[in-house]
Amino acid sequence: MIIKRIVGQVFQSHLLFTIWINLMLALLSLASGGLAARLLGVAGRGELAAIQLWPTFLAGFSMLGLSDALVYFTAKEKQHAGRYLVTAMGFTLIVSLPFMGLGYLLIPILLAAQTPEVVASSRIYLLMIPLFSLIGLPVQALRGRNDLLAWNWIRLAQPFGWVCLLLVMGLSGRNSPLEAAFAYLWLVGLLLLPTAYFVFRRLPGPYRFERKLWPPMLRFGLPSVAASFPAILNLRLDQLLMAALLSPQILGLYVVSVAWSSAVSPLLNAISIIIFPRVASQTLPSERMRVLIQGVHLAVLVGLGVVVVLVTITPFALPLIFGENFKQAIPSALILIIAGVISNLNSVLEEGARGLGKPSIVLASESIGLIATILALALLLRPFGIIGASLSSLLGYSGTLFAILFQISRIADLSLGTILLPEHSDVVLILTRFQGFIRKA
Repeated sequence: MIIKRIVGQVFQSHLLFTIWINLMLALLSLASGGLAARLLGVAGRGELAAIQLWPTFLAGFSMLGLSDALVYFTAKEKQHAGRYLVTAMGFTLIVSLPFMGLGYLLIPILLAAQTPEVVASSRIYLLMIPLFSLIGLPVQALRGRNDLLAWNWIRLAQPFGWVCLLLVMGLSGRNSPLEAAFAYLWLVGLLLLPTAYFVFRRLPGPYRFERKLWPPMLRFGLPSVAASFPAILNLRLDQLLMAALLSPQILGLYVVSVAWSSAVSPLLNAISIIIFPRVASQTLPSERMRVLIQGVHLAVLVGLGVVVVLVTITPFALPLIFGENFKQAIPSALILIIAGVISNLNSVLEEGARGLGKPSIVLASESIGLIATILALALLLRPFGIIGASLSSLLGYSGTLFAILFQISRIADLSLGTILLPEHSDVVLILTRFQGFIRKA
């Protein structure tokens, strides 16, 4: 049975290690979120988020999709990985300058609801744009060469360092969101050289900047970043608008809700990682669709289990981790748990669509979801605050889900229920495999 091969693949070799690293990243995220919340308080946590939001958002787009292009070309031409990496790093450094200038001009408008100190700090935090590419691109080169053990370990460096920094700040009595933001900026800068040294030792030379590599890399990268634009806005638009319109206290509560709901991601993210190559590797179109459907069934089962667990523990676990001052975030967190599972299910379907050779489905579906998010935020954000933002995320992700399901159902000539709803045999097999995994662990 196809699902047997899929589930077996999840718990093997690099993929099993990736799952464990994802779980460790989730724990580090909860730890840093809890420490930051307790250290800074509700308003301070909102101010830290406001400082970081726009520079981080711009940093992702300033790479112009070259991170994806780097994975693709280093996978195809492993012997030239050094050339592709140096060229991508050099190009993004050049491009980062206009992005920093744009951010400097727009941040006072985009953070209109924040204090002058937060606005000034966010302008300085724009230094994250070049740092983001310089530390992020080498890691993508490892992924392209299928050096997944090194890639996974290096992913832990920043979140682990952030937890350590927050502990030091707490022990020294420093609780300023401005200091926390700059401490994270210093952390990324300090990790830059050891990361580059570690990666370049594993890549073949020559390490040469070659302008002739720009056109093919941009031809691959620009469509990729264009397709990701509505998806990223679907994930971040709520916080971006809240930073512009609402108080730091409201933003701080919402950021904690988002941080808590991210606990849905590790297992579902692992399914997303494997579904693309598994679907694409099938020779017959019918087999590709069969593998995709079975992967979706697996994601639905895992997602339901995660929802039950997290919804049950949220009322007492969230204030335990983040502090009693964040109790007001519980209703919003409960909504975002469901929204997060739908978002991760969308990722599985989108990776499957790419495996089918239909990347246009992703752009169309995320665009529909973005429209739903914008309309919902316009109606719900101001009157209902973080509840309105949470419901907007839920409606936006649901719009994406139904759009991509509808398009895949038309291609496969199958009903939405057939694609989405697991069969009894799927449930039995997943439980059997999970028991075996627990025994091995």
